[in-house]
Amino acid sequence: ETLRARDPDVRIQALEALSANNTPAAIPVVQAALDDPDPDVVYNAVLSLVELRGEHGLPDLVARLRAASDPDQEPLLRGLFHATNYLHVDLADLPVIDDLLDALAGTLDNARARDIPAVRIAAVWLLAWTRHPRAAGLLVGAFERESSPTVQAAILRIAVSLMAGGADSLLEAGLASADPTVRAAAEQIRARQAAGLTTQYDESAEAAAPLRRDELIR
Repeated sequence: ETLRARDPDVRIQALEALSANNTPAAIPVVQAALDDPDPDVVYNAVLSLVELRGEHGLPDLVARLRAASDPDQEPLLRGLFHATNYLHVDLADLPVIDDLLDALAGTLDNARARDIPAVRIAAVWLLAWTRHPRAAGLLVGAFERESSPTVQAAILRIAVSLMAGGADSLLEAGLASADPTVRAAAEQIRARQAAGLTTQYDESAEAAAPLRRDELIR
């Protein structure tokens, strides 16, 4: 009944409770919430589904990403990035990786054609987090094909902050950019690197435990 509440915050709290209970009976209820009209409810439904099913929930989410209308892709992408990130799901080694990357490539192409920056940026976050050679190639391609200097600067910042594959080449391209917005972003990153304020990706490093959802919100 709470998932039919008029207040989206109540529906979100219900999803959090369902994933916290960690029972199989909660799965179809959470899956149904992926069709909610409120994007924040959809985002939280993605988190709950990955919390409940782990990697086994990803094929359904990728299929939904392919089928979703343009604006509806953003909460799915944002949820996929945050859930797999804070739960430390290594996307690159999963059977779903090729389907996911195909979906992200198509999403980027469509979001460029329809000029939906929020969807492009959400897709870039997920690509930058995915440690896979093809993801790195798609990330570089997203930067090179991007027509908005603001989004291009955001791609650069995301790639460097997540220490993504291809980030170094993107930084060099940003430093050589004719656009002042992109060049300023690259110069700021280079200055932070020179001051020792950035970190390098360590493939052997592992967190002691996955984050909790309340830590993600902070």
